[in-house]
Amino acid sequence: MRLLNTATSKLEEFSGSNIPKYAILSHRWGTMANFEGWFKIRRSCEQAIIDGYKWIWVDSCCIDKTSSAELSEAINSMFNWYRDSEVCYAYLSDVVSIQEEALGFGTSKWFTRGWTLQELLAPKKLGFFNQVWKQLGTRNDLWHLVSKATGIKDETSWEMASVAQKMSWASKRETTRIEDRAYSLMGLFGVNMPPLYGEGENAFIRLQLEILRTSDDESIFAWRDEKNVSGGLLTRSPAAFQFSGDIVRVEDFQYEKPPYSMTNKGLRMEVPLLPAWHLQVSPRDADDAYLAPIECRSDDNASTIALLLRCIKGNQFRRIASGELIPTAGLSLLPLAGLEQDQELRKTIQVKQVDDLDVSFRGVYQYKFSVPSNVLKLRGFAVTERFVMLESSRRDVVWTSDHEEMLHIGPVVGGKSFTAALELTQTTHNVDDGSVVANSQGENLRFFVVFNIFVTRARLGIIVPTGDRPMETLLKRHVQPGDWMSQAAQNSNIFEARTLARGLKIDARLNRNQSDLRLRSYEAEISFEDAVELPAVKDPVELPNNELTLFQWQIRSQGPVELPNNEVKFFGGQRWRNSKDADPAANHYIRSFLIFRELEKEKYLSRRGRF
Repeated sequence: MRLLNTATSKLEEFSGSNIPKYAILSHRWGTMANFEGWFKIRRSCEQAIIDGYKWIWVDSCCIDKTSSAELSEAINSMFNWYRDSEVCYAYLSDVVSIQEEALGFGTSKWFTRGWTLQELLAPKKLGFFNQVWKQLGTRNDLWHLVSKATGIKDETSWEMASVAQKMSWASKRETTRIEDRAYSLMGLFGVNMPPLYGEGENAFIRLQLEILRTSDDESIFAWRDEKNVSGGLLTRSPAAFQFSGDIVRVEDFQYEKPPYSMTNKGLRMEVPLLPAWHLQVSPRDADDAYLAPIECRSDDNASTIALLLRCIKGNQFRRIASGELIPTAGLSLLPLAGLEQDQELRKTIQVKQVDDLDVSFRGVYQYKFSVPSNVLKLRGFAVTERFVMLESSRRDVVWTSDHEEMLHIGPVVGGKSFTAALELTQTTHNVDDGSVVANSQGENLRFFVVFNIFVTRARLGIIVPTGDRPMETLLKRHVQPGDWMSQAAQNSNIFEARTLARGLKIDARLNRNQSDLRLRSYEAEISFEDAVELPAVKDPVELPNNELTLFQWQIRSQGPVELPNNEVKFFGGQRWRNSKDADPAANHYIRSFLIFRELEKEKYLSRRGRF
């Protein structure tokens, strides 16, 4: 490395064990290169002499940037050079004082530059200087302000932070060259790779692959970017980690996963996969969507995080809902360590960074959505209104009605989403003696089946409206281009009601025909459940494994049944492990009746003298 003599301003080259003690300068490259550049070099040399150092390193004069080999060496060595320095002088050219708001310490652009992140963390000692080279304080003295400006919580143990947390520190930082957003982070993760200026965002992909070669920290997948439609598990910019500053690793696992590898078919990894529709009610993902829990969680939440993946074919998957990290709280996944040891759930999958297997990735959309009419006719339902909203100027849309209601959308280029809906109204219903009678006026006897595609995520929702306003009027309040279903599910209750008059419950799932990759064909499977009168409340029965079946909490007509492997099956199509099941009426929460059940169990055992 070249060092600048603080007394003579001459450069000298050192290597290996011959490198002397030296100070180092951290700064932003200003617009007034001649004056400002000379000022900060001269003042940093003077400060080094005061502190007793003969040598100083300054990037603007100690690197020959005309030599690609030397530039590559400097980029890969930069973190170590700052770490091995005796002291670092951080020159904040836009700061007057700590107290000044307009030109204050926390608002300095020094905290927004990509390269200065490693320059902040690597040195043993660091002092801050303002625009007239007056010392503002040390990193330790001003850490409360540094932490507020950077989001870094701990000055001394930052190396223990997760990959996602480190990435979040860089998420709002900028560099002149887009590749430097990756190159400036190599030292923080202890990896090296040759710089290839001109590769653009691919530099950040390469950085993540290098991290995966040395780390099994799955928080590297815990990013959110709804604009990323590549389908890969790696993001193209640290900006996607902006809201991942609280993501920490989960390390209490007995099961050890095989190493990751990048193949010509994508990133190869082993993860537990659960069909997403089992854990949802409305809206529901199609049956080709799976939840893949990863070994990390939010710092203030004990539940682990899952990604939503879609099966393209075989073991080929892509990520969907890239703007969402799904908490597993309340799902039947807990504890995750036990889930990962379940060999039936663990799958080896491959996820391509650029999904060229999926035709829709190339911007060509061709879909078919159908609703079989046999069950509907049997229940006396008929289609009374249709609705389509397509995010494209071209509307190649065809509705057909025969033995099924079918919507065909021809090739559409450029659109990211569309929504189709059917209004189904019951005109007759069956009575106990088997006869069919007309429905009474004023009964709530209609519901909407709503199908939505956003990018490549297909979902189905059931809406039971109140009042008699037309379906189109009601839907236009919520349906917008983009991922409106997620927003509506979070911010309104339009999907919560699923019961018509006389207690008739509606359920639906979305099945995909995977035989044709070019025509994305989906079929809505609608089912009904009649209201039943629950049996009289009986005394609780204690089971051999100390479980308790309380008949007054039957939620299905035949109630829970204890199985040999200690599973509980609720007749009606739902099956949940060890009774710790997710609420079919609300995503991500444990049934409230289970909590109540445990309280009643304690009372029951207490009466028998167990406590």
